[in-house]
Amino acid sequence: MDNIIGYLKEFGGYTFSERSFNEVDALILAQFSYFGWGNVIPGLSKNTEAVSLEQMKEKMDASEVFYFKMYEIDNKKLWAELLASRRFAHMKCNYISDIFSETMQTQFCAFTVFPEGSLPVVIYRGTDDTILGWKEDYDMAKDAPIAGQRIASMYLRQVALRIEGDFMVVGHSKGGNLAVFSVLDNNEDVQKRVAGIYNYDGPHFRKDILDNYEYEKIKDKIHKYIPQSSVVGILMETEHDYKVVYSAANVGSKQHNPYNWAVKRGKFVYEDDVHGHSKRLNEMLQSVIGNMDNDQIELIGRLIFAILEAGDISSTEELWGDERKSISQLLASMKNMQPELKEQIKELVGELIKESFSKD
Repeated sequence: MDNIIGYLKEFGGYTFSERSFNEVDALILAQFSYFGWGNVIPGLSKNTEAVSLEQMKEKMDASEVFYFKMYEIDNKKLWAELLASRRFAHMKCNYISDIFSETMQTQFCAFTVFPEGSLPVVIYRGTDDTILGWKEDYDMAKDAPIAGQRIASMYLRQVALRIEGDFMVVGHSKGGNLAVFSVLDNNEDVQKRVAGIYNYDGPHFRKDILDNYEYEKIKDKIHKYIPQSSVVGILMETEHDYKVVYSAANVGSKQHNPYNWAVKRGKFVYEDDVHGHSKRLNEMLQSVIGNMDNDQIELIGRLIFAILEAGDISSTEELWGDERKSISQLLASMKNMQPELKEQIKELVGELIKESFSKD
């Protein structure tokens, strides 16, 4: 079995006229958002023509473009395959918006690509490896709209004014949630022009939020994919309207990585359903969080992330790099909490640990 890089090696010789855009192409573009293009792609506020991949190659600073250490080696391989392929080599990019604000508790990046022979695609970047990124995933699952979602909605509205015809929207992790919300929160004219929304392991929404935003109107446009031991993508998931992709990684935390998703003969390799630990984790979150009011949900979230900060954990690399050490730090930092609250959080963390170490 291959991954998205292997897919490009095998099918990159086909143009979109010869082989239609599919879910693997959309994941490649979602992963493309994890390149640091802030100083290369023209900004949304500029009236500038889109740039080609060759122009981007000439202008890029490799240390900025391949900034994301977790993806650095694979992103370099993906970039080389994109440039070499007939499928993506003539793609152009425009309208980047790149924001990082600790004050607003927001990290946001989106840009729009124009693959030759296919519809334009709006791409939202997902979570980076900071705890701030994880906090945003949690906030999006429990409440909406947060700042990043509002920005995503505005971004889509502004891009829709600049391009003609139909387009697609994609994102991985947080980016998948932003892709869905940006369409959900837009006017009917924009919604009608969206040909498809691709959400790769992005968190869902609480039911009351879905009802408030008339989710049924766009539901049929959404294509959601999660790995068999999903942690992020199954957050608040009640619709069960997703496809489960086999991930070659053994542990849940690493299955979130798109480079571990299996591809065979140009399509994803599918599983029947997510594994038991993922279901139990989501059921527990639904049970604990779904029945709380907003103030209680906010308190739980603040406590979880206060534990991470108290344990001096600032990135997911630190959290998962030495899982046992970091978990001990987190549990030690809970010493002074109320016993009942401590037990609830321990139970939640325990399920997350089981999922992260699960190999079945």
